[in-house]
Amino acid sequence: MSKKPSLGQTREQLFKSLNTNDQGLSTNEANRRLKQYGANQIQFHRARSPWMLLAKEFTALFPLMLLAASLLAFFAHSLNPGEGYDLIAAALFVVVVLNASVSFIQNYRVEKLMISFLDYIPKKVVLLRDGEQVLLDANAVIPGDMLFVQEGDKISADGVLITSDNLLLDQSILSGESEPVTKTALMETVTPENQVSSGATVFSGHGSILVTGTGRYTRIGSISRMSQDVQEDLTPMQKELMDFVRKITWLALGIGGTFFLVGFAIGNTFWTNLIFAIGIIVANVPEGLLPTVTLALTQASARMGKHNAVVKHIMSVETLGSTTVICTDKTGTLTQNRLHVEKLFVDFTELDAADIEGLAQNHGRQPFLETMGLCNDVILLKNHNGDDRYKGDPTEVAMAEFVNRHVELEGLRSAFELLDGQAFDSDTKHMWNLFHTAGDTRYLTVKGAPEAVLARCSLVHSGGVARPLSSEEQEQIAGQADVEIRRVLGKI
Repeated sequence: MSKKPSLGQTREQLFKSLNTNDQGLSTNEANRRLKQYGANQIQFHRARSPWMLLAKEFTALFPLMLLAASLLAFFAHSLNPGEGYDLIAAALFVVVVLNASVSFIQNYRVEKLMISFLDYIPKKVVLLRDGEQVLLDANAVIPGDMLFVQEGDKISADGVLITSDNLLLDQSILSGESEPVTKTALMETVTPENQVSSGATVFSGHGSILVTGTGRYTRIGSISRMSQDVQEDLTPMQKELMDFVRKITWLALGIGGTFFLVGFAIGNTFWTNLIFAIGIIVANVPEGLLPTVTLALTQASARMGKHNAVVKHIMSVETLGSTTVICTDKTGTLTQNRLHVEKLFVDFTELDAADIEGLAQNHGRQPFLETMGLCNDVILLKNHNGDDRYKGDPTEVAMAEFVNRHVELEGLRSAFELLDGQAFDSDTKHMWNLFHTAGDTRYLTVKGAPEAVLARCSLVHSGGVARPLSSEEQEQIAGQADVEIRRVLGKI
């Protein structure tokens, strides 16, 4: 359902129209709205029943021609038993049934596989329910929800940006824009810069979104509705087969009709001429062509399946057979899509991540862990079963998990009050967060590319003492980082 905001609508009017507030919805209200608006789902694949798939195998032009020939043969057998027409009719019928069975099994497997692709779509989102951040299924998102997004997240509903920290969105799936678009938080009235759409990807930054449209009533949902009406065109092989069937049908009928008339000319009876004409027509039907084509394409599909290639329509194999090179980019699907801390460089000392004692004795341990834990935008999601987890950028999740193994991250964060900050920016190559401490002081944490951070540093904390950072030390730190990067890349 959609409650599309009007441009120029104020913040108060927007929240009032959705009957919600900054604390999000209650669980009871969310359940009520879910029944009212329906699940946040977009149907991108038209499901087909097994019976429809099976019936389609018998309604193509080639199977219809064979079935017609089979009926003609049965008719000829009824007129003149004992001439073998019943065997021909049975053989033609069996060919059609076997061909339909093989093709149906292949298409049914593909149909189930297409539906199973939904399991690979990220389904979990962070919502504000009863005033707390919870991890829920994306299908549960409803208008009025407060949705939290971070770098790398796919936005699962249309809405208005309420808070934003350097939020950049990749909207290429909707607009075709090659560059990420900056989105700003709602200030006074709703503007296009505040509105976000389902299907966009968070390029950088983070923010919170007041959901205004879900499911088929989102912008991408309207595109999905239009795609359901698109009619599939025939493949080149299907067109060639249809043309061949038409020609062979007219040829068989022409030859049969000619001999039917010739029979009258030489004095044969009507029934004798009819049986002979039917025999000529049936004899010209290439009953072996259909199973040969189907089995060949099915075997090709099976071989491609062994190489993890999915063929939606077996007729497409004929076109795919001419493909020699497929270019693709490397994604997380080729790896575990999970990062972890392997090496540390603390106070000019390289340590293994597993070296807990070495880190405990290092003078830079405390500020190092504080920077990793505080200059970090991950969200801790607590589950009732105690299986807590972090959500956010994979790099920040890896750092948060590392910090939590040494000190309780939430306990560390509770001692600091966030005043201001800047999410990681690919242009400035760094991120910073400013905190207010219990000692009534301000504490700045920064992380980023070594050269970008060092260019903004004037002091270094070493051996418990703060002193100026020499140019040699800058080169050493930057050089060490460069060596580590090249060493890791060399292993990939």
